[in-house]
Amino acid sequence: MKKVTIFFVCFIMMHISLYANDYMKVKVENTEIDVPLGWYAQYTKSPQIFFLYSPLEEGDDFQENCNLMKEMLPGKYSLKDYMEASIEVVKEIYIGLVLEETGTNYYVFSGIVNNIRVKQIQYYYIKNNIAYILTFSATPDSFSQYSAIFKKIAESFKIL
Repeated sequence: MKKVTIFFVCFIMMHISLYANDYMKVKVENTEIDVPLGWYAQYTKSPQIFFLYSPLEEGDDFQENCNLMKEMLPGKYSLKDYMEASIEVVKEIYIGLVLEETGTNYYVFSGIVNNIRVKQIQYYYIKNNIAYILTFSATPDSFSQYSAIFKKIAESFKIL
């Protein structure tokens, strides 16, 4: 019985170690985020601090992705006020925008942008009068396949 218990403990520890190694930690400017292995990370010197791209799949017409945008705020904004202002801007950019879900710091919406039908989740953060918007994009058909990955990446996001 003791050998079986030791085997299961070793198996669980090995599984946790492998799971932890499925992500790499990326630090860009004053942010930190966990990125799944196999995803491509691209740093930019623009309001979009970085882009993350999922691995290409055979027959893919759209590469699932993430980007982080930062915006210096002209004054003090509450997270709620900033989110409300942001969704108004999004409504002007997207054709047929459907707001599907609202949380305390995120929106899930779908619509057409640049002639592509997408479904996105945007997470909002404010620190020291700087807004950070973490946006995940997929096609409506593939969004549910990626939503757990998007959530895990978002949960790892930190402003340092």
